[in-house]
Amino acid sequence: MEAGAHILAVKDMAGLLRPASVFVLVDALRKRFDLPVHLHTHDTTGGQTATLLAAAEAGVDAVDVANSAMAGTTSQPPMSALIAAMEYTARQTEIPLEAALDLEPYWEAVRSCTARSSPAFRAPPGACTATRFPAVRLSNLRQQAISLGLADKFEQIEDMYAAADRMLGRLVKVTPSSKVVGDLALNLVAGGVDPGEFERNPQDQDLPDSVIGFLQGEPG
Repeated sequence: MEAGAHILAVKDMAGLLRPASVFVLVDALRKRFDLPVHLHTHDTTGGQTATLLAAAEAGVDAVDVANSAMAGTTSQPPMSALIAAMEYTARQTEIPLEAALDLEPYWEAVRSCTARSSPAFRAPPGACTATRFPAVRLSNLRQQAISLGLADKFEQIEDMYAAADRMLGRLVKVTPSSKVVGDLALNLVAGGVDPGEFERNPQDQDLPDSVIGFLQGEPG
């Protein structure tokens, strides 16, 4: 605020912010600072509509959603679901549900034209809750695994991601730090390296350039 901020933004790139946690966070921000609070989250695990509702109850000023035809998984929670859930409450959106629904046929057509670049997930991957994958990184990591011939080992990559994240200090995972964790996980799986052995003797393994750069303090 002293630097001139005009809004406080909470960015949950991982899509893992849970209702009870967001209520505590937003409630504290609204009570302590006289600035609007804006929440951005991804619906990777399928539960983020509940997170938006809890944030609304705590007094959040703005949240991000997506048209239902483009929503879910690594995108944002569906707009129509939030509008409907908040009807007849003290904080109903005043956006007609029909207006949101009227936009869906157009975006359904757009999505059908971009199917090849859409995430390779047809349903919320529950493993993200345990492995703490960032939502945006998940889609990219899947494509990297396919390009490296590791598509059939993706469950192993998920487990390795959690191990790599722990070894690197549980980074705040945004671009590019989330890629650093993913690159290390892919590298270890591709080489058949046990994470415990890597942790004991990292000098015996070749590291991806992104990991070396991170350890040298290059990423901002």
